[in-house]
Amino acid sequence: MAEQPPMDNGAWTADDDKLKGVWLTGKGSDTDLPGPLRFLIAVRRMVQTREHETDAEFDRPAAMVLVSPSFYESPPTVLARRPFLNSGNYRLTGQLHYLGVAATGQSRDYAGGDGALVDALVADNADTLPTVIYLPKASGHSKLNWYPQGVAQLDKVQSFPVATEAPTPERIKQVIDGVYENELRTPDQVPPSFSVWEDPAKGWAVKNAEERMQYAVRLGLSGRFSPHCRIKAEQPDKDGRTDIEIIGDFGVAPGKQTNFAVLEMKVLRECGSKGKLRSPAEIDKHVCDGLEQASTYGDDRHFEERLLCCFDMRPNNAGEKTVFAAIHDDAEKLKVHLCLWYLYRSSDHYRKAQVAGKLKGG
Repeated sequence: MAEQPPMDNGAWTADDDKLKGVWLTGKGSDTDLPGPLRFLIAVRRMVQTREHETDAEFDRPAAMVLVSPSFYESPPTVLARRPFLNSGNYRLTGQLHYLGVAATGQSRDYAGGDGALVDALVADNADTLPTVIYLPKASGHSKLNWYPQGVAQLDKVQSFPVATEAPTPERIKQVIDGVYENELRTPDQVPPSFSVWEDPAKGWAVKNAEERMQYAVRLGLSGRFSPHCRIKAEQPDKDGRTDIEIIGDFGVAPGKQTNFAVLEMKVLRECGSKGKLRSPAEIDKHVCDGLEQASTYGDDRHFEERLLCCFDMRPNNAGEKTVFAAIHDDAEKLKVHLCLWYLYRSSDHYRKAQVAGKLKGG
């Protein structure tokens, strides 16, 4: 992470080091996340806050639609301004809410059942805008349906509970599995500007491959575990700088939080961005360093779980057993979960590997 620029802190100059630490605590750290993801997190937080109120309603669905400021310049119908909707103090159900990324904006009622809600979005010319459908149900069983391309494409939906889920190692790995399947497995899945490959045909990784990997994983974790958890990156302390921390600090007393998990990210690359080769011994040391970091960060910062997440970009997929052979026993003693994902250099490379695996297994 780039060093903070010098600042004149006036009377606080003596506390400069402490202030630098506060800047990196991750409070409000979702500001660099994509707008739709920030919106999704804000909506989930708003719904959770509302459901905790004693007068919360669970009667009818609601729609929360992400709109730009220009939407309000000529709205399709009469809307009521709701600047404090995200406070949780106001009814959400039975309404269409046209909101910005912070989940505030304008709203209107709709008449009828589930079909009428969708019809109302169509009538408002909002059926192609990113939308969350809130399906309320008492006793912690409410759901949110996320339509990133609007309800015009009802088949493109992600459903998840309003209630929070503890970020167990199994669930964390499940999230990263999804990121891998959708964005990392082959270079063809993302634009070059987001790729971890400088030249996949040659096996050259970009210089900041770990940074890009970290960001992709952070987005996935934020979508799954926010707002109950804050996903922090690059947190400094005397033992070093963590890659990703999962902290439970939403809806708790000030100063109280749960340190759920720390993730150490390692990219195993044979070639750098300029083609410089790395020896097997260097890569093995990189893995060992990751184990030491995950263990130390977990102990010093009191995390319940610690994970070493490796992304293998080398020519051949050796598999977890081989990659982690030198550290497996130590990892068990240190209680560090070992996770590996293999990155293919092209879709053709992936297909050939899949067929070869089946033939070998058969």
